[in-house]
Amino acid sequence: TAISLQDTLDCKIDQWYASRCSGDVIKSGWSGQKQGKWDHSTAIELSNFNAQYCRGGKVLNLPRCGQSIIHNGWIEHCDNPGDLSNGQWIVDALSLEDCKNPLIAHNTRLNMRQTSLQSGSWIDNSMQGDRLLSIWEMGSTRVESYGVALDGSLKYNYITSRWRLENNTNQETWFDLGSLYSPTVGDSWEIEIFGQSQFSNGSGDKPLMDLIGDKTTGGRAMIHVQRKKDRSEASWSAEGSSPIVDVRYVAEHDTDVRIFVKLAGWTPSVAVLVKTTGKDRFVTGRCARVNAKMEKGNPPAGDATKRAPQRFSLHNGKAGVGANEQG
Repeated sequence: TAISLQDTLDCKIDQWYASRCSGDVIKSGWSGQKQGKWDHSTAIELSNFNAQYCRGGKVLNLPRCGQSIIHNGWIEHCDNPGDLSNGQWIVDALSLEDCKNPLIAHNTRLNMRQTSLQSGSWIDNSMQGDRLLSIWEMGSTRVESYGVALDGSLKYNYITSRWRLENNTNQETWFDLGSLYSPTVGDSWEIEIFGQSQFSNGSGDKPLMDLIGDKTTGGRAMIHVQRKKDRSEASWSAEGSSPIVDVRYVAEHDTDVRIFVKLAGWTPSVAVLVKTTGKDRFVTGRCARVNAKMEKGNPPAGDATKRAPQRFSLHNGKAGVGANEQG
C-alpha cells in the first residue's frame, strides 16, 4: 500500500501518479471506536492524478468516506479501480478506461459530472451489502453533455421546452421538427405539441358549436411514432383548439424518421415536448436521439412522404370525442 490512512479528516492528495502497483494505492480505513462515533474518514480530496496497470489491490480503497471529492482523475488498465462504498462523493471529471472490474460504490451518495467510461469500465452504484448512511438521503446524480440521470426526486416550479414554434399569420404553415433516431425495432415516441390556435378573448361556459371559430381556452396535439420491422409509422390526435392541422412524415431509413407539422393560423406560442421508450446514452452507446430542426419547412414531394392519420379528437360540450374511423 502506497498511502494508508485511518479516520482521517481534511486530507488532500494532489498531482499524483501511480503505475504497476501490486497493492492498494490509497487506502483509508476506520477504527471502529465507540467514543464520539468517529469511525470513518471525512473530507478527502483526490485531484489531478493518473493510475495505470495496477494489479491485485485497489487503486482507491476508500469506503466510508464522507464529504469527499475526486477531481480530474484517470484510472486505466487496472484490475480494481477502487471501493467508495458507504460514502458521500462529488466526482468531477473522472475517466475509467479498460478496467477489469467496476469502481465499487455500493450504498454511496454520488454526484458525478463529465464521467468518461471507456472499454467496458463502469461504476457499480447498486444497493448491495450493509448500508451505513440514512435510507432517507440515498440517491445519486450524473450530469453529462448528453443528458442528466437522477436517482431521486425532481422538484421544480414549472416545465417548459427549448423547442418552440410560432405562427403569427392567418396562414397555415409547415414546420420541420427534425428527425428521430430509433435504435431498436419497437421503439416508440410521443411528441406533444402544446399550445392552441386563436387567442381572442371571450372564452365562456357554453358548449362549443364551432371548435375553431368559437372562443375557447386549451389545446394540444399528440403525435405517436413507432419503429416497425420495416421503418417507422406515425399517427396523431388532437385535444381542444389544436395548434396543428396536419402531420407528414418521411421514414428515410429503418432507424430514422423525419416529422413535419402544419401549424394552424394565429398560433403564436407552441412548445414541443418529447418522450421515448428508446434507450438513452446512459444505457447504450448508439442511443435514441432527436435531431431537432424546429424551423419552417415544407415536406418533400413524392411518394416517400406519408400523411399521418388523425385517429381521434377530444373536445368538450356537445362534441365529446370524435373518432376518425369506420364502425
